[in-house]
Amino acid sequence: MIEKTINITQLANNPKGGPSAEERSGMKRHLADKLQQLGALAGASSLQRARLQLDIAEILNPLERKKEAWDIARDAFVAVMQQESWQDAVEACDVLYQAEQADSIAVLGMGIWLGAKVPGSN
Repeated sequence: MIEKTINITQLANNPKGGPSAEERSGMKRHLADKLQQLGALAGASSLQRARLQLDIAEILNPLERKKEAWDIARDAFVAVMQQESWQDAVEACDVLYQAEQADSIAVLGMGIWLGAKVPGSN
């Protein structure tokens, strides 16, 4: 069994466990890139757009922009469900759960249920 150790230096520098200022800056740059890519996807499929929206929502969550993350991931969830892209739907549920909104627990249950449907996930 491999044991994982806690990075004590990281905890001491950032006791809240969130990203450091440097990490936040990098996330914001990455977010700007993803938003630019989303703007350029005018004629792309709804599935491509939804996957990019999930990437954006995943960046917004640790930046404490959880309501925005929820709204974007929710839109992506609807799109991937319509396309019957179950693996993407499970990922969307994970992002929605991490957004810590009122319906996050219900979404967690949906994600678990969908995870059981994904071929090869067992």
